[in-house]
Amino acid sequence: MSPCQHAIISGAARPCRPERPSGSGSLPQRGRDAFDDGAAQTALALVGDRVLTGRDGALRLLETIRDHNKRHKRSVRYYQAGSSEMFGKAAEVPQRETTPFHPRSPYACAKCYAHWQTVNYREAYELFATNGILFNHESPRRGENFVTRKITRSATRIKLGMQEQLGLGNLDARRDWGFAGDYVEAMWLMMQQDKPDDYVIATGETLAGAQRFRTERGQHNKEQGRSKRAKTEAGIHRLRRDRHKIHDRFPSK
Repeated sequence: MSPCQHAIISGAARPCRPERPSGSGSLPQRGRDAFDDGAAQTALALVGDRVLTGRDGALRLLETIRDHNKRHKRSVRYYQAGSSEMFGKAAEVPQRETTPFHPRSPYACAKCYAHWQTVNYREAYELFATNGILFNHESPRRGENFVTRKITRSATRIKLGMQEQLGLGNLDARRDWGFAGDYVEAMWLMMQQDKPDDYVIATGETLAGAQRFRTERGQHNKEQGRSKRAKTEAGIHRLRRDRHKIHDRFPSK
C-alpha cells in the first residue's frame, strides 16, 4: 500500500455535544485515505466536559468512516491514539497488548472506551481500525503544562534570575519516555500493515521523575560547562512496556 494521505485530528478539540447523534458527520467521496485520531484533553484540571472529546469523538469518527466506506465502496483507515494511562494500576510489569486496563483518571477511562469501540468496529464491520497504546513521548513542541517543558523552562528562568524555585509532584513515579518523532513513525507503520491490530509503543526503559529532572538539569548545566551525572532511583509507579510484538512486526524498529 502506498503511503496514506492522513487527516490529523489532534489537540484539545471542542467537546462533542452529547445530544448530537452518532455518525451524523460525512466525508467527501474523494478525500483522505486515513484518519489519525489523537484528540483528547490530558490535563486533569482542564478535563471537565472535554473528556467527551476522547470518548464520543472516536465513536462518531468510526461510525462516519464505516458509513462512508459502505456508501462509496472505499476503505478509509482509522488510527486511534491510546495511552499508557489506560493501564493505570498495572496488573503486570512490563505491560503488553494483552495487559488488562485499570484506568485511574477521566482521561484514561475515555481512552479505554475509545479503544474498545475501535476494536468493536474492526471486528463487527471489518473496518481497518487500529489502536496505538503510546507511552510518554516528548519533543520541543510539548506544552509548558507538561513536566518535561516545565522543568526545562523553569531551569532557564532560574538561571536568568526570573524564578527562584520549581515545584514538582511525585518524583518517585517512573515513566517510559520516548521521542515523539519516533512514535509518529510507528503510528504510520501501523497504518501500512495488511491487517489492522493494536500495538503498545514505548522504549522499554523507565525513568523516575527525579532522574528526569537531574538529567535535564544536567544537560542544562552541561551547556553552561557544569555537567552533572544523573542518578537512578527506585520508583513506586511502574509503567513500562514489553517490546516483543512491535519488534516482531516492525523488525527495524
